[in-house]
Formats: sequence, structure tokens, C-alpha cells
Amino acid sequence: MSEGKLKKYLKRPLPPIIGNKILTPVILTDSKGFGLWDQVSTQVELEIRWWCKSSRTSQKGFTWLQQNIAQNIERIGNIHLYVWLGTCDLTTYDSKFISITSEQNIIQQITDIYQQIVEFLKSYPGCKITFLEIPPYSIIDFNSYKKHDNPSSFKNQDEQLLKNVQELNNNIRYINSTLDTSSPNFAKDINHHHQEKTSKSKKLTLRDNYMFKLYRDGIHPKPTLSKVWLKKLATQIQRQCWG
Repeated sequence: MSEGKLKKYLKRPLPPIIGNKILTPVILTDSKGFGLWDQVSTQVELEIRWWCKSSRTSQKGFTWLQQNIAQNIERIGNIHLYVWLGTCDLTTYDSKFISITSEQNIIQQITDIYQQIVEFLKSYPGCKITFLEIPPYSIIDFNSYKKHDNPSSFKNQDEQLLKNVQELNNNIRYINSTLDTSSPNFAKDINHHHQEKTSKSKKLTLRDNYMFKLYRDGIHPKPTLSKVWLKKLATQIQRQCWG
């Protein structure tokens, strides 16, 4: 989707707020959340609690949740927890560049942690949970942003990463279906639709399907995309946390 179309979406009016807040919305995530947090402006967006930490893996997020959820619920009441973790599991960060995670069963490992979080939240019956889909991202673009000498050498890793993102998102959709919830489709906002003649003249890769120029560094969204994702989240949050 072009930036112009994203801006057009942002101009659409928000639905009216009906009723009172019945759950406090909380987003448990990694550094992806900071860009969205910076854009909050509406009444619903200002009610969101952001539990963000850079380089947070699913396991680190779960451990933090186990150690902190009780005191937070005591302070802010029952929550609807939106878990947006997985990005930092699929790739490994070496303090400057990223590469694809080498574990063969990484998708299953992440999915198992999601299921553990679901079981853990059952101890708090007044709370609800939704898993947010992982936006596609690019090793090539991130390493290029970080001035790698040869970012194109990660082409094969980029393709495998995008396959892994798709597989993980399929698992997220299934888990959400068992919880009677769903996630916004973040990938849709960076989809790049090719004309037929372009497709015939060039062998397309998975990364050709996405407009990573809407990201600041291949991972973190620029302000316009951050606003779009925040609006999508806030629209869903309003529906699930007010009534």
C-alpha cells in the first residue's frame, strides 16, 4: 500500500466510543511498540499501556509477565493483554547486524511459549488475551541501514525469514481463533501489488511483495505507518475493552 493510501486511511473518522472502559489495554512487545507509542493522540490510544523493551524475545516477555503481572493488575485492574512478540526470536542481533536464527524449530518454540502464556493467563480469569501478528521485515534493509558492506548477501536469509513470518502468523491466527479473537493484518499495509507485465519480466521474490521503504530501517515503521498500525490497534481495542 502506498503512503498516499495510508494517509487516506488515517483521515477516516473513528467510531464513537460507546460505554465505559471495562478492561485496560496492554501491549507487551519489543522495540516495535515504541514507534506506535510515540504517535498516541486519541482518547482510546491514550488509555493503552505499553510494556515495551528492545530486543525482547518471546521467552523474555513471558518471564517478565510472570514476574510483573500481579502487581500491575492490582494497580490498573483487569487487562486485555495484546502480545506482540516473535520478531526478536526469528532473527539474531549481534549488537550491529541481524541474521536469521539458526534453530530449526524456532516457529514451534515461539508457538509453545504463546501457549504457555495462554495457560498462565488462566490464573487471572478477569483478563483476556490476543496475539498480534508479526509484520514482515527485512534482514537486507536493516543491515543496509546499519552500513553492512554487503547487505545483499542476506538475500536467501531474507526469503526464509519471510516464510517463517508467514508460518508464525498462521499459528497466531489459529491460537487467536481458539480464544475467539483476532489480530489486525499488518502485512496488508505494506503489500506491494505487481502489474502482470512486471511479474512476467522478472522472477519475483517474497520480499518483492512488500514495501519496506515504509520502514525506517527494515524493521521499525516510519511515522505514517506507525499511525496506521496504531489506529488499527486502537479500533480493535475500543471494540474489545469498552462496553
